[in-house]
Amino acid sequence: MVSIKYAKGFFHNGSHAIDFIRYFFGEILEYKILKYTNDYIKHDPSLSIFLKTKKADNIFISSLDERYFTLFEIEIITEKLRIIIDKDHSRIRFFEKKNNVGNPPGKRLIESKEISVNHDISITNILKNSQSKKDFTSEIFKSEEKVNEIFFSKFDLNIRLIFLINQYEKIYLFISDPGEYNLLELVLKSIEKGRNKFVLIFSGWAKKNLKIKFKSEDEAENMIIEDRKENSLLILGSKIDFSKTHKWLKISKKYKIDSAFFFNHWKHYFDHFPVVKKKRIYSDYIFFPDKLALASFKKKEKRSDFVTSIMPQLEIARILKKSRKLKPANIRNLRISLTKKNKIILFLFDPDPISKSMESGYNSNSIINYLKTFIDKKHTDCFFIFRPHPRQNNKNVKEMLKKILVNCKWKVDYTSDVSTLIALSDEVWGSTTILLIAALKLKKKILSFQINRNKLGIESSNPYIEPFVIDK
Repeated sequence: MVSIKYAKGFFHNGSHAIDFIRYFFGEILEYKILKYTNDYIKHDPSLSIFLKTKKADNIFISSLDERYFTLFEIEIITEKLRIIIDKDHSRIRFFEKKNNVGNPPGKRLIESKEISVNHDISITNILKNSQSKKDFTSEIFKSEEKVNEIFFSKFDLNIRLIFLINQYEKIYLFISDPGEYNLLELVLKSIEKGRNKFVLIFSGWAKKNLKIKFKSEDEAENMIIEDRKENSLLILGSKIDFSKTHKWLKISKKYKIDSAFFFNHWKHYFDHFPVVKKKRIYSDYIFFPDKLALASFKKKEKRSDFVTSIMPQLEIARILKKSRKLKPANIRNLRISLTKKNKIILFLFDPDPISKSMESGYNSNSIINYLKTFIDKKHTDCFFIFRPHPRQNNKNVKEMLKKILVNCKWKVDYTSDVSTLIALSDEVWGSTTILLIAALKLKKKILSFQINRNKLGIESSNPYIEPFVIDK
């Protein structure tokens, strides 16, 4: 049995426990997070964990509370021996098994030896060890990876956001685009009732379409000026209009309010953050949809004066979760109601107006005109479902399709949940919508039409759909 007690954050002090366990007891095979305590800094709670390794199957890392006292102790118990490392790891005590001792007499672990450890000598021994073992440094890096894996992969979306949100007295959430709606739902679920004051700021699409009580941008800015001394957090999501994000990031810095930015795509990693006096202004916390996005960002940005983390793309996560709950019989019945034998193809529009200029080399209108020829060649026997983006006018989409698609059967569906539409389709087409990634994860065949795309068009794509792009 191994027991390690610590406080002051899993990354700060708990990582030393992971180093110790891997070095003496082998690679970690299993682990389960039992609880957490926010006792140190906002983004580093202390975790209590049960673990198994190659050499030990009963290891406990117990988190304490740094706000009451500091402690780091290790206890190891075998069939014949007990070892305790304490007094700020400056003392090691050994206990050996003795017979016929204690009351009543029996087998007891009796202290037999004590060693005082000099901190400077310990550091010297570590350096010597690192020089004598070629894989010592790589093993330390593996420990770092294991610490990240344990902390990030085992926390669901709500808990990770709860860690952040519930450190603050007041939460400001600014939303303008449809892609941010899931962020709104997640934040509302993560706020503890009675603990946080919550201010919802709407503009653009959100102001016109969401029937929730909100503040205008001017009203919210005045509130921030008045409440600048409060412990507040501003939450932002990806927007088409970068200037909106720039404005609010500048406000947060001016009035010393922390901010958190959530990416919902795999592009424009730097465009959302303004440059002031030749220096880019970042949020205090930046969440990326996966490791690929985070690595792309870190490849170009080496600064470390903000916290980066991974938060799965919210709409993709929602679709995958909902898809797992769909009943196959219901999907079959939906397919039959549309067509008995034909292949069903779902087309997902990008979030641009039908009459948008072709900044990327193409737009929705030019793609549909290309599809006419593409469909007439090979897919006239297919049934098509077209799903407009929430930003688009459904009537305009229908009128455009009526003029162009005359040799195939199709319908426009803007009411069904997209998870259902993906499930009942054989293939999913689109341009650069992130919903293509959800379809790919659900093992659907996808095609991305980016006809005549230019440099900006390439930048607007993402690495997951690139293998499926048709651009000529």
